[in-house]
Amino acid sequence: MNYLKNKWIILTLSIVLSFIAAKFIGQIYFKTFNSITGGLGPQPSCPECITGFLLSYLFFVSLLLNLLLFGQIKKFWIISLLPILIILLNPPYEELIAGIILVVVGFLLAQLILWVRRIVKGYNH
Repeated sequence: MNYLKNKWIILTLSIVLSFIAAKFIGQIYFKTFNSITGGLGPQPSCPECITGFLLSYLFFVSLLLNLLLFGQIKKFWIISLLPILIILLNPPYEELIAGIILVVVGFLLAQLILWVRRIVKGYNH
C-alpha cells in the first residue's frame, strides 16, 4: 500500500511542480532553440507553457522517482515517461532531445542527492 501511495505522491507532485515551472522551462527552451510547437489543433496563447510543462514533467518525474522509489522504479518509470517522450516525437526533434536530456539530468541530480545523503548519514553514525 505504501508503494502505491508513493507512486501517487510522485505523480501529483510532478504535475504540480511542472505547472509551476512550465513557463520558465518553456522560455528557456524557446531562447535556446527558437522553436516551439503548439501541438495539434488551434494554437494556444502560451505555446511555451505547453512545451515547458512536458519538459518539466519529464525532469521532475525522473528526479522524484529516483528520490522516493528507491528500488522498484523501472516499470513506473516507463509508464510515466514513455507517453510524454512519444508526444515529443513530432518534428522538430529538439523537444525530444531536450526531454531526454532533462530525464538524464533529473536522474543524475537524484543520484547526487542520494549519494550526499548516504555520506551525511555515515558521518552522523
